[in-house]
Amino acid sequence: TAAVFGQSDFTASLKKNLGNYSPLYIEAEISSPVGNEHLYPKVIISEEPYSLTQNAISYYDAISSLPTETKISMLKAHSEIAYAAEKTGISYPDELLWLPFAISAFNKDYEQNGNCGFWGLQYLYAIKYGVEISECTDGRHDIMQSTKAAIRQLEYFHEKFEKWDIALAAYLFGPSNLKLMQVQGKQTSEIYTSLDPYGKNIFDIWCAVISWAENYRNSKIDVKAIEQQYDTIRINDRIHIEQISKVMGISVNELKSLNSTFHCEVIDGRHSAVTFKLPTGRKDDFTRLHDSIVKYNDT
Repeated sequence: TAAVFGQSDFTASLKKNLGNYSPLYIEAEISSPVGNEHLYPKVIISEEPYSLTQNAISYYDAISSLPTETKISMLKAHSEIAYAAEKTGISYPDELLWLPFAISAFNKDYEQNGNCGFWGLQYLYAIKYGVEISECTDGRHDIMQSTKAAIRQLEYFHEKFEKWDIALAAYLFGPSNLKLMQVQGKQTSEIYTSLDPYGKNIFDIWCAVISWAENYRNSKIDVKAIEQQYDTIRINDRIHIEQISKVMGISVNELKSLNSTFHCEVIDGRHSAVTFKLPTGRKDDFTRLHDSIVKYNDT
């Protein structure tokens, strides 16, 4: 997925990704959204004040110009991030939950310079906090797993560097790169502008999103957890997803939707069993049809 550079590219990506957004963990209904948006020129992130740069203001204007439908989807997606964040069991500033919109434009399939998923998590940070990553799966594409890991890593960097703009730079580009620039005497603004095109706008976009979201702080949002409708199986063979689809009569799209962290079509559980999801009530069918699935069109 290409990096987001300018305002029009960012809003186009955001509109597309939110249009494709299908909540997995919660359903949100929003009533009484604020109609007249106005700019909040200063944002507060856990008691740290940041003024919006001209660049941030231009992103704010771009976000404000999005269709109402996209903005509503943005609020609903934020509700799912908040739901996942509650499962971390740690404290965090509410403003942190708007970060996936700035990093990836809320794209679960986002990849850039080793940063991956909604939160742009690096591999080592993800593994450190228990995200499931294997040859076939990458939990950074799952909003629950990625949110838990990202918040823990960001909180760690904030504790280490004491400022959110610096903590975010460490998160995106690694603490060693950040420290090198600090040793060179670069100020925070210089650190961001000296980084690659992918990252130089992210803090400004984050501030713009936070400022925009202030308009909707008092909106009424009703959240209901989605009952997870699936059975879990363990696969110990090497099976193509289409073998399961054809023999069991389940569409490939439904299987991929249930297993959103899979990024390949062949499930290889020969060395280590792979957890896989099926529609509710189909677990026994898989056991009964197992041999037929393995043998079906096995070339």
